[in-house]
Amino acid sequence: QKIVFDPVKEKTDGAPVPVTQGSKQTGYIDPSPDGQFLVYTNFGKQEDLFLIRSDGTGIRQLTDDVYKDRGPRWSPDGKRIIFYSNRNGRYEIWSINPDGSGLEQLTKTTGESPRLPLWLPDGKHITFFTDGYVMIGLDAPIDQRAPQRIVPQGNPNEIFYITSISPDGKLLAGYNSQSNGTSIPGVVTYSFDDRKYKAVTDSGSNPIWLNDGRRLLFSKNGNLFIVDSQTKKYYVVFVPPANMGIGQFVLSKDNRTLYFINRTSEADIWQATLK
Repeated sequence: QKIVFDPVKEKTDGAPVPVTQGSKQTGYIDPSPDGQFLVYTNFGKQEDLFLIRSDGTGIRQLTDDVYKDRGPRWSPDGKRIIFYSNRNGRYEIWSINPDGSGLEQLTKTTGESPRLPLWLPDGKHITFFTDGYVMIGLDAPIDQRAPQRIVPQGNPNEIFYITSISPDGKLLAGYNSQSNGTSIPGVVTYSFDDRKYKAVTDSGSNPIWLNDGRRLLFSKNGNLFIVDSQTKKYYVVFVPPANMGIGQFVLSKDNRTLYFINRTSEADIWQATLK
């Protein structure tokens, strides 16, 4: 689904409209920098990457095989898409062109497999999660791309999940979770300049930076909120209709369109006669 968002008035406008429809499960959506396309993973018997125009037309399948392709993210220039896949026997980071060509392996790791990749704004580095978040440069040959930890290791029973990088590349935003999956409430930012964490809210998760590098959208109790990371004041900007449930959400690069996964469940009752 998508809905118009006004970053100045800090509110949505109108009603959500579908981009995709049907019973297929969709996840890991990400809008292209020019706002024309969305890339996503389609779940089912296979987990493949798909491209679709933001108006819901022109669907294109980028991968079609037995491997699990997850977490696609557009490069800042819109020329490449990174994702993580088990196509070489274990999960590694890969990239592909928007037309489905140019499949390339970007990491060759040992230990815990990398996942959840993100581009840094310079387009020359990516970060991903292993036993914490690390960064590699893409200019070096693959065998020389040594991962460098980008945030200090905190409590070993907690994991800081990065969900967004500020446009200037100086701030991370995310939320803390214990390794057993129990959430620790609150949106958290991390500054590369002073190498410090800052709690922004006392609850919520999955924050996304707006283009001003100061405000963030985040989810809480099924609704979406906006928060000023300096004043820490926040309030609701979108309450989905009663028949909708928000899964993942993302903002277009101009901050004018809000996309989200609509969680719905349908079921039928059948009767069989035993003979």
